[in-house]
This record gives sequence, C-alpha cells and structure tokens, in this order.
Amino acid sequence: MSRKIGDVMEEFADLLDQIDEHKRSLSLLNEQRRSLEFEIQDIGQNTGLDNFKTDRLSVKIADKATAKYEPDQWHDIVKWALDNDLLDVVQRRLTASKLQSLAEDGVPFPEGLWLEQIQQVSHRRNSK
Repeated sequence: MSRKIGDVMEEFADLLDQIDEHKRSLSLLNEQRRSLEFEIQDIGQNTGLDNFKTDRLSVKIADKATAKYEPDQWHDIVKWALDNDLLDVVQRRLTASKLQSLAEDGVPFPEGLWLEQIQQVSHRRNSK
C-alpha cells in the first residue's frame, strides 16, 4: 500500500537533515586532513624525507602537476585545443542554464547540441 505524501516528505526532510550533518562533519574532517597533510609536508621538508611509514599508514610526498590558465585567455586555449585536435585537454561540459537562456532568445544550436528535459524533484526547506 502506498504511503501518504506527508509521511514520505517527513522522512525526506529527516534524511536531508542527516545529509547536511554528515556534510558538515565531512567538511571538518577534510580540514583536519589537509592540516595534517601540511604538517607531514613540513616534516618532510625539515627532514629531507619523502616517505614515512607506521604500522597503520604509509605516506609519500611527491610533486604533482596541476593545470593552470589565465581566465582571460580561455578562448585562445580552447581554440588551440581545437586547432591541434586536443579536445581531451579541455573538459567537455555544458552549462544548461546558459543554453536554456540562448534557446529562449531564439539562438539556434549547432547540429549535435540540444536541451533535453528531465524530471527531477527539487526541494526547499521551510523554517520551523
């Protein structure tokens, strides 16, 4: 037998509260993790070591490349990627809200690009 919508919504609200609490807890744990990682990096720099091991954990300090770009040169970077067949260099992401706005303004999309409507449940919490 189907449950009443009020009961389902109460359970949904309780679940959202639990998710928010877990997100807050996770955020604090990630801050602590990052702080400890900085401390490990400092110890590594001071000792000249890049590997540490205990009975429970092994850590390695290593350089890692990260991509950076000047935001005002983004168009040139995308053009460079297109011109050199390097599309995997830039992430393929579209902004639905921007496309929706363009569609509402009557801007035609190129072949292979469209907006698709999907059903989703959105929520807004009411103050108690």
